[in-house]
Amino acid sequence: MQPLDHTHPYYRSSANLLESLSIDRELVSVEIYGVNDFYGHATQMKQFLGLPPNHKLKFILAHGVVQHKRIWEIKVESPLPVFLCPSAEYANLFQEAVGKIAFGVGPMLYYVPGFDSALPLPEEKTLVVFPDHSTHYQTTDYNFDRIEAVIQSQASRFERIRICLYWKDILLGHHLYYLDQGYEVTSAGHMFDPYFIRRLIQIIGSATETIAFSVSTNMSYSVAMNRPIWITDGDSKRQYKDEQTREQFIDYWDDAKAFRDEAEALFSDPVDKITTGQREFIARVAGLDCRRSKEELLNIHQAAEEIFKRKIQFPLKRGYKAPDPSASFQGLNVEKSAAQKNPTTPQPSPRQVAAQLFRDAMRKSNSGQYEDALPFLERALVMFGESPQEGTNLLKAFCLSKLNRFDEAFAAVQNELRLFPKNEGAQVFFQQLQGIKRTESGGEEEK
Repeated sequence: MQPLDHTHPYYRSSANLLESLSIDRELVSVEIYGVNDFYGHATQMKQFLGLPPNHKLKFILAHGVVQHKRIWEIKVESPLPVFLCPSAEYANLFQEAVGKIAFGVGPMLYYVPGFDSALPLPEEKTLVVFPDHSTHYQTTDYNFDRIEAVIQSQASRFERIRICLYWKDILLGHHLYYLDQGYEVTSAGHMFDPYFIRRLIQIIGSATETIAFSVSTNMSYSVAMNRPIWITDGDSKRQYKDEQTREQFIDYWDDAKAFRDEAEALFSDPVDKITTGQREFIARVAGLDCRRSKEELLNIHQAAEEIFKRKIQFPLKRGYKAPDPSASFQGLNVEKSAAQKNPTTPQPSPRQVAAQLFRDAMRKSNSGQYEDALPFLERALVMFGESPQEGTNLLKAFCLSKLNRFDEAFAAVQNELRLFPKNEGAQVFFQQLQGIKRTESGGEEEK
């Protein structure tokens, strides 16, 4: 790369744009759980669901892939009853530990309006580079020589190279080094910018391949967008703002070691195609197969609203609590529900509410009100979470069949058998529905 003169118009305009995107700011959020607004997640989710910007979501949004089995105390103490996280694996752990309802929904980029995982590759072969980054709490000291050596080892394969920097590193002036070397530098902006995630998708989408110098969100997003990624050591050093913060982050890195070791081993070599092992790993930890439809998320949203309105208490079941670094962000809004302020107040559990909804649906079904029974069943299934009561999907299938919605009924009874394969009533009903499907298809057997 040819170094640029500091007076060059591109140099100054690029520096000014990056610095304006990265101006530090407080979190301005209407959310009950302020972390929902990190990286623009709440803004994009509300647009996806068609909710007004000032609506307060009643579910917690994960701000990234969880690299350990800790549960942040702020999530436990939040009055919000439902947690949406990337993977079903972590959702089950959270639900078992905390008692709140949790769902795996895949990476947040799925819910950015207009997102397309089949985004075509750029015409120019483009490498996007993600150096390790600094945060509110720690400063990353780069080994620029190491980063440059890695880039140059791959440079001949690409027509364009872009360096994507985190907002904090731009405030520290690291962008000037790369601009001095003649590189194109870009950024998704400040982490409290509501359009951060949109910009990040555009940046990764502009790549043919990516390189990262640490295990971070860009790993799962690159794979979700079918962009091969190489993760390599940048030999960076971290400086923490105080000793307490240092100890917290050391504990975090220790807990995340197994995850990071597995990720670094899988992504340790530059490749021009994502491997089966890489895709399977990201599918497991980032929930690539957990994508929810707008209808499914609206059902979850409506159930969360109802649970929140009833002020249901969620006692912590096991000691997974851990210090939460995000709790000290300026502008973070952490509220406690009335039940949490007065823990002696008896409150029904989510499963108790779900069971009551199931009984209400059963009564309506028994009186022939099949259409009216379905909303009760949908809310019950949401409140049960990943472990519904036996028979819930079967009753849903029965009601749907009575409304001649046989394809939906067939899907519901299949869900019942997937969860409860020994349910004899579901087995019989499955055979009956298969007979109806054969009749509709002219008597031909299903292939």
